[in-house]
Amino acid sequence: VSTQSTWVLNHPNLIVTAGQDKSIQVLNWTSNKVHLNIAEAHDKDITRLEHCPTAHRLVSASRDKAIKLWSLEDGTLLTTFLGHELNISTITVNSEQNRIFSGSRDNTVRLWDTSVAKMIAVNKTPRNIVHSSKWLPNSTLVLQGGEDLYLRFWDTRTDFIKQTFAIPDLEYHPICLDVSSDGLYALSGHNGFAGQGSMGKLWDLRKRALLHELKGHQYTLSNCAFLNENRRDQRHLIATTSNDGTLRVWDQTSGDCFQTNQLLGRVTSMSVSKKVATQHMPGSPDLFLSYLSGMVGGYSLSDEGLLVPLAEFGEPGDFVKPSEE
Repeated sequence: VSTQSTWVLNHPNLIVTAGQDKSIQVLNWTSNKVHLNIAEAHDKDITRLEHCPTAHRLVSASRDKAIKLWSLEDGTLLTTFLGHELNISTITVNSEQNRIFSGSRDNTVRLWDTSVAKMIAVNKTPRNIVHSSKWLPNSTLVLQGGEDLYLRFWDTRTDFIKQTFAIPDLEYHPICLDVSSDGLYALSGHNGFAGQGSMGKLWDLRKRALLHELKGHQYTLSNCAFLNENRRDQRHLIATTSNDGTLRVWDQTSGDCFQTNQLLGRVTSMSVSKKVATQHMPGSPDLFLSYLSGMVGGYSLSDEGLLVPLAEFGEPGDFVKPSEE
C-alpha cells in the first residue's frame, strides 16, 4: 500500500504516515510500533499531511475532496472542511497554526479558519491546476505552483486571496516547493523526462530572482527541501528526490551537487527533521522518505552527503523506471 505522506513529530521517536489505505498512523520509528491508529480516516486515498506541533494537531487532505483536522492526543476528529470539487493536491499551515491554505485540481486555492471551522476565502484561476504550496514563515504570504507554469504568491489577508506577485513562463511546471526557515529563499522542483526539465530551482524571495538551477536528475522531481539549517557542520544544504530513483544533495551557496544516493524505489514524500544542532544526537534521522511501495525509511546524512539508513519498515519493492510523463 502506497505511503503518500510522512511527517516528523515533536517527540524524538515519533512520525506520522498516511496513504492509499485511507488510515493515519503514528509510529515509533525506533521500534516500528504503532502509537496511534486512525483507521478509515478518509473515504479515499490520503494525499497530504500537515503537522501543527504547538496545538498537537494534524491536518489531512484526500482524494475524497475533504480536509480534516485531528487531535494527535487521541485521534479525535475535530473538524471536516468541505468545498473543493476535485482531488486536493496540497495543504499548508501558517505559523500561528490557525489557518489552512489548500489547492486542488479544481483550479481553486482556498483558505480555512480552524478556530471557526469554516472556509473564509477562495480564488479560482483558469488553468491553475494546483500541485504544491508552502506558507512563508511568520508571514501572510503563500507560495503556490501549478500546471499553468506560474509560481504565484498569494496574500491571505484579503477575502478573495489576492495574488501579489507571480513568476510566469516557467518552461516546466513546478511539482514541489519548500521555503527556508528564514523565509528568504524558496525551492521549486519541476517535471521533466530524460533529462529535459527535471530540475530544481533556488529562488531569492527578496529579489524574486533565480539564483541556481539544480540540474542532474533524469525525471520529474518528486520532493525538494532545505535540510536542517542548524546542522553541526554549519553547511546550508538542499535535498531533492526524483522519479529516477535518486536523492541528490546540493550546496545551497554554489548550487553544486556533491552527492547522489540511489534509493530503494520511487519516493512520494520527504520530511526533514528541524531539530537544532544541540538536540541532534548521533543516530537520529535527518530525514524520512516515504516510498510508493509503502515502505518508510529514516536516514541520517553524513558530512559527505551520504544517506545512512537508521530505520526502514515496510516492503521496499522493485524500482521501475518511469514512463514519459
